[in-house]
Amino acid sequence: MGNEFTNEQLVQLAVDTYANGHAGKFSADQSLDVLRQELIARNGGSAKLDRKALRRGMVTGLFDLVETIVDKTINIGLRGDEFFMNMVDYRDIANGDKNEFYIPDTSLFIVSEVSAGNQAARRQRISSGTTTAITTTWKMVKIYEELDRVLSGQIDFNELIDRVGLSFTRQIRDDAYSALTSISKASGDTYYPTAGTYSEGALLTMIEHVEAATGKKATLYGTKSALKNCTMTALADSAKEDQYNLGYMGKFYGTPCLCVPQVHTAGTDTFKLSDKEIYVIASDDKPIKCVTEGEAIIDLGSAFKNADLSQEYVCGKQWGTGLIVAEKFGVYTLS
Repeated sequence: MGNEFTNEQLVQLAVDTYANGHAGKFSADQSLDVLRQELIARNGGSAKLDRKALRRGMVTGLFDLVETIVDKTINIGLRGDEFFMNMVDYRDIANGDKNEFYIPDTSLFIVSEVSAGNQAARRQRISSGTTTAITTTWKMVKIYEELDRVLSGQIDFNELIDRVGLSFTRQIRDDAYSALTSISKASGDTYYPTAGTYSEGALLTMIEHVEAATGKKATLYGTKSALKNCTMTALADSAKEDQYNLGYMGKFYGTPCLCVPQVHTAGTDTFKLSDKEIYVIASDDKPIKCVTEGEAIIDLGSAFKNADLSQEYVCGKQWGTGLIVAEKFGVYTLS
């Protein structure tokens, strides 16, 4: 076996196996065996990576294939996240493509009262809007001898993709969460702040302010612990069922509630998001912007730079996140 599949077919095989646990006529085990054999073929028929061949650039096709598969699996992981789909404006662009987000001016004209036959109303001009770019930077992880273990059959290819692709996906999501936590640091004329002991009246007032300012239907966002505070005086049976099944009400006096899954700050057991903040957002525009730029790369390090002569493969991906709020929103901070 070897060189029986094109790169495109192998990438699709790997992505289908990663996403679905199988790939068409192939079971997961069969798919992984096909991938391993094809990787070996691209490694000159050897189940071990040869340092001399690597140094001479003789197995570049092997790394090209893994780079492409990592890119595909990163995008799959992000698309399956409800928070990401609802709150994050995500773009995957090629190097050199325009990295701009257009923010329209949402202000309206002032209508003046004039006498009959008089057109001396003040002339007004509304800005055409602004464009903002998201700064992208390289992020990298070092894959310590993982490819050797894949080729020799010690670990399967999905495990390699999990370790690399999911690591990048988790970090991109973590950066998006960091952007969300900074939303309440916006200037006072951008959002309506409310703080104190929970009051359904105060929350309703904030919702009405946001909807009046935007002309759109609001949604409440928060962690499960935050949203469970959004109680109503009289609960319908459906609301009680929501609390039993979800841990919070699906609607607050007609306003939808969307749970933002809590996560840990990387490397700790500390929650990333505040359980005391409820976000009231009505804009059609997703406030968190995320841009991945170019393709993932795998660069061969030198084993001679490590005391134990171990081989490292540096895997990198370029991305950036930021917060761009086009319309007014609300933040209710519970005491």
